[in-house]
Amino acid sequence: MDHRQSAGSTSQAIRDIAAENDLSHDLVKLVVDCYTQKILDCIENEIPFSMKGFGKFYFAYRGGRHLLQQVKNKEYFDGKVHRSLKFQVSSTIKDRVNNWVHDLGLKDNVDKKEMMRLAIKPDEIHKIRRAKVLEEQQQIGFRPDLLFDEDDIPTADKSALNNLDNAPTVNEMMQRLGIDIDD
Repeated sequence: MDHRQSAGSTSQAIRDIAAENDLSHDLVKLVVDCYTQKILDCIENEIPFSMKGFGKFYFAYRGGRHLLQQVKNKEYFDGKVHRSLKFQVSSTIKDRVNNWVHDLGLKDNVDKKEMMRLAIKPDEIHKIRRAKVLEEQQQIGFRPDLLFDEDDIPTADKSALNNLDNAPTVNEMMQRLGIDIDD
């Protein structure tokens, strides 16, 4: 997973996408604006909109009477439902991001006051947690050079990787063992 400085807004994302892919800023902005409008069109027409790899936007409906307990004229809500926009995250994303992490005393990363109290930038949270995991793994005996760093492969492993070009395929290995995996 790439954890360089993340774009925290649409305008930052547009600027980053344009720079990373050598595209015009206006072209990327046009595509993002059109995509956003398609989402809004679906929402306004009460059609769930599925975002590839993330989840879907949809409306949830609840009876209005029990939502507003403080209102005196409850008859106003008879025959009405309260509509609210929801976003349901896909199970793939839940599996990827919902897990146990080290407690940094962070209630959320939405409130700027909370981030100022911790005196860290939101994109540093991952780095701090990663350092804690590394420290924890080292304490139980794992080699630190094998944790997290996909770019920093030891030289012995690099030479082994170079020899993989001549390695037999899975089918060849299974045939040598006398197993036919096509059955």
